[in-house]
Amino acid sequence: PERGVWVGRGAGGDMDRGSAQPLPANNRVAGFISKRWLTISKKSTPTKHAMHCFEEQRILIASNTWWFTFSTACSLLGILLAVANSEIDFIVVRTEGDHSAWRVVSHALKYSILGLTVAAIFGLLTYYQGKLALNQVRGMYFADGTTLASKLHLSGLLVPCALDIAVQLVFPFPLYTDGEAYIWDSVLGHYSQYPVQDLLTCAMLMRLVLLPRFLCSFHDLNAADARVYGRLVSLEVDTGLIAKVLLNESVGALVVVWVISIGVFAYFLYIFERQDADPRSV
Repeated sequence: PERGVWVGRGAGGDMDRGSAQPLPANNRVAGFISKRWLTISKKSTPTKHAMHCFEEQRILIASNTWWFTFSTACSLLGILLAVANSEIDFIVVRTEGDHSAWRVVSHALKYSILGLTVAAIFGLLTYYQGKLALNQVRGMYFADGTTLASKLHLSGLLVPCALDIAVQLVFPFPLYTDGEAYIWDSVLGHYSQYPVQDLLTCAMLMRLVLLPRFLCSFHDLNAADARVYGRLVSLEVDTGLIAKVLLNESVGALVVVWVISIGVFAYFLYIFERQDADPRSV
C-alpha cells in the first residue's frame, strides 16, 4: 500500500482505499447477489460468488430458451396438423366415395396433435421451473417444502403459467369427431352449422401467443449481462421491454407479426364462410 493510505479487510468485506468503511454489498457482487447467496461458502470471495452466479444465470437462460423453443415448435406443429385434419374432415363429409383411408389418416393426425400437446405442456412446465431456478439464483428464497404452485405464486408466474397451459388444452380431441355446433346468423336469419373440430382448430390459433416471446428469447437483451446492466440503472429487462425494442428496431419482426395477424383472420373467414347453412334449422 502507498504511504499514508490504509488498506485492509474487515468482517464486513472489502475495504475501500483510504477509508475504513466497507463497500456496500450490492457493489461488491454486481448488484444482483443476495446476502443469503454470500453465506453459502465462507471460503470463497464475493467476486467468486458473483462470477458463479452470473455463469449459472447464463446456463439457466440458455436452458429456458431451449425448452421454450421446444414448446413453441410443438405448439405450431400441432396447429399445422389440426389445419390439415380439418381439411381432411371437410373432404370426407362433403364428397362421396370410400373415405376409409382418409378417416384413418384423420384419427392418426388427432392422436399426433394430442402427443404434441402433451410435449408442449411438458416443455412449458420445465420452462417455468427454470424461471423459478433463475429467480433463486438472483436472490429469491423459497423455504424447504414449498410446492411448485406456491413458488409460482410468490414469483408472480402462476397466472402466466396457468394461461399458457390452458391455451394448450384446446385442440381437436381424438375421441370426439362427429359433433356439430349451430350458431345463429343474424344476417342470413337462420342457424349455421359448424363442425366442432373446426371450431377447436380455430381456437388452437391462440397458441400463437407464444410466438412473440419465442422471438424475444433470441434477442441480445435476453442475456444475463443485459439484465445486470438494467438493474444498475433501475430498469427491469423483461419480455415486454424486449418486445418493444424488437418491434422498434426490426422491420422483419414487425412484418412477421403483421403477416401472422392477417393469416389468422383470413383462416377464420375461410372456415366460417365455407360452411353452408343447415336447411333443417332455417
